[in-house]
Amino acid sequence: MTKWIIQNSNGEYSAGIRLPLYLPSTANARYAHWSQRNKIMRAIRASTKCITNTLHPRPQLDGLKVFIVRIGRELDTDNLWTACKPVRDGIADSLGINDRDKRVLWNVTQNVTQKQVGCMIQMNWYDRPGV
Repeated sequence: MTKWIIQNSNGEYSAGIRLPLYLPSTANARYAHWSQRNKIMRAIRASTKCITNTLHPRPQLDGLKVFIVRIGRELDTDNLWTACKPVRDGIADSLGINDRDKRVLWNVTQNVTQKQVGCMIQMNWYDRPGV
């Protein structure tokens, strides 16, 4: 796991975490019983919440931008969002909000590789409320 926090001269913070989590897409998964898939999703959500709780200073919610990058084989867009949903929920849990909060802008993308798997989270926010 790699973690960093940078503060720019204009008061903008940028925090990032690289997690060695495999994010499977369960949208079309017929390989496991629903309870096994649910157990995997709960574990990813709890891990993400635990790790993002270690970010200091805490992000300001107004104008918070969250970028989730899935690293692994290529997925189409609906499977990509499904695979990253427990990460989004874990971040929202650590911030104490619902993931549909309008103050937070969510972006999900992927870095296509054949040999590596993981997830990278980057959050950008201003230290001053209302900026």
